[in-house]
Amino acid sequence: MKTERPSDEELKELIEVYGPPSFKERQVHLEGVEYKADKQESKGKAVIEVKKDGMVAGVRSRDGKKYVLPQGDVSVDEGFVEGARRICYEETGVEVKIIRLKEIRRIQIKYFDELVERWYFLFETERIEEELKKKEFEGIKFLEEVSWEEVYQ
Repeated sequence: MKTERPSDEELKELIEVYGPPSFKERQVHLEGVEYKADKQESKGKAVIEVKKDGMVAGVRSRDGKKYVLPQGDVSVDEGFVEGARRICYEETGVEVKIIRLKEIRRIQIKYFDELVERWYFLFETERIEEELKKKEFEGIKFLEEVSWEEVYQ
């Protein structure tokens, strides 16, 4: 089984500094879907909650039908907080400060050809910049609620 998660030391530090988070586990079966091993090595996914005036930033999902929380892979050669901040900036154009680790999800994903254990980390943030860069990031909206749906590819 392929595992995408931070080291025990980094996980302990994340929980000590930003936690304690809630923890959830589940299994997902994606019959007929092939695991794409050509992507960069990842130690998990960072999911970022950016709030403004009681609203949450959502980015368009890949299919363009809904808004989801910004998320992406944290590379094995970067720290998890550094990766989360990078992903947030790439997805929204907003620089943030991580203030809390809200939730960890450990998901076992059964692809057609591979079993993968992927860890997702939901971070609550505080915006450093006041305004979004609207021209560059038109797929962003602040909504009352934005779903957190794991991206499996």
